[in-house]
Amino acid sequence: MTEHSRKDKGKVSELKITFQPMGITCSVPKGQTIMAGAAVRSIDLRSDCGGKGKCGKCAVEAAPSDNLSAVTDSEAQLLTVDFLRRGGRLACQARVEGGLTVSIAESGLDPGEARGKDLGGMTLSGPDSQRLMVSSGSGSLGLAIDIGTTTLALYLCDMHSGQVLHTAAEANPQRHYGEDVISRIAHANDHQNGLEELRTTIVTAVNRLISQCLEETGLASEEIGKATVVG
Repeated sequence: MTEHSRKDKGKVSELKITFQPMGITCSVPKGQTIMAGAAVRSIDLRSDCGGKGKCGKCAVEAAPSDNLSAVTDSEAQLLTVDFLRRGGRLACQARVEGGLTVSIAESGLDPGEARGKDLGGMTLSGPDSQRLMVSSGSGSLGLAIDIGTTTLALYLCDMHSGQVLHTAAEANPQRHYGEDVISRIAHANDHQNGLEELRTTIVTAVNRLISQCLEETGLASEEIGKATVVG
């Protein structure tokens, strides 16, 4: 076998998936699930059962259907014959064997649109609040990060005045691995890299919200001096 042949044999075949109606395309290794491909581009598909093929919430339509692995027992039980004939599959079960176009119904998406929230002029002037007086400039901004089961929220604050300068939120992307905390713990225990997947997913989302807040306020990351995380 030539050196060139050995290199080709060692390559992992990358296949393209286009997700509609968003028009988002990504490349995934052959054998990956549709859900894994969606996660690559931060497309939040519902996965109430943690990707175990039990809830049916991640149903999608894919074409050509011949470019997917065989229908699993879970899919045969949860999906109708008519839906399967139309290319219907469960994103957590169907594995990619060729290029695909995947259509996602609105009901299969998590409500992950980032949104801001006005807190009505809340400050740290209450009698039970401790105000941290810091000079303007580097370190004068603080972050409050709330990691909820369903929603991730971030508040960018002026630590001098106590004013909330900007907020952003999105659906907690860890929902890819389960609708509730127990399902996510099970994912961490059942998969070799499960815990790291959960950590990377939430860190990426937090960084995304921080970037959004800084971009929309025109502030710099160097000005952030403190962060408090709850969840």
